[in-house]
Amino acid sequence: MNYLAIAATLTTLAVTAGHGGSSSADAARRDASAPTVRHVDEQQIAGRFAISPRYSRRLTARLSVVGAYELVLPANLALVRAWSPGFRPVAMTFSDGVCRTFEADYIHTLKNRRLSPTCAFNPPVDGAPITVRREGMRLVSSAWGFQAWADDTHERTVLTIAGRPADEPLFDASMAVTSMIAMRDPHGVGGDITLVGTINGKPMIVTVEVIL
Repeated sequence: MNYLAIAATLTTLAVTAGHGGSSSADAARRDASAPTVRHVDEQQIAGRFAISPRYSRRLTARLSVVGAYELVLPANLALVRAWSPGFRPVAMTFSDGVCRTFEADYIHTLKNRRLSPTCAFNPPVDGAPITVRREGMRLVSSAWGFQAWADDTHERTVLTIAGRPADEPLFDASMAVTSMIAMRDPHGVGGDITLVGTINGKPMIVTVEVIL
């Protein structure tokens, strides 16, 4: 029997096992320093989003919250920017310099959430002109003919349709929005809008479906 070979094999196994434990610990530390997403019951926040009573088609317009997620961040991490080619997936850059992508399947509502440490697309350049400004409000972003205006004093956001009068907002959101991304229905009857910001100080990703 080759005792030297057996001893060498046992030594290799012991070293490998030690390395495996170290890798597991490293992975745990990496996980602890990375953001996660937690589903929030859409009905809990649905009352924060409503078609504006000043919208000209308010009697036939509809709004539904189809996805709500809290972005759980470690104490030393902050969200810097969010963007998307449509209303999802949502690419986000963080203060640690990492770009991460939030994705979910859209089957009536958003399901099967995922957060990956990669980004496959660059921030879009939106050249839509600002034809109507809203006094006392700050333009957050515009996409696919929608514009988001922030009322920083009251942590409120107003969504408008580009080109419509300033006194005819589409819907109001009781949410401090830092990024708005959207995709309009090709037939012009509605769209999906994702808002990234905070609700009661908690970072949130909320997607609403609107019928115009």
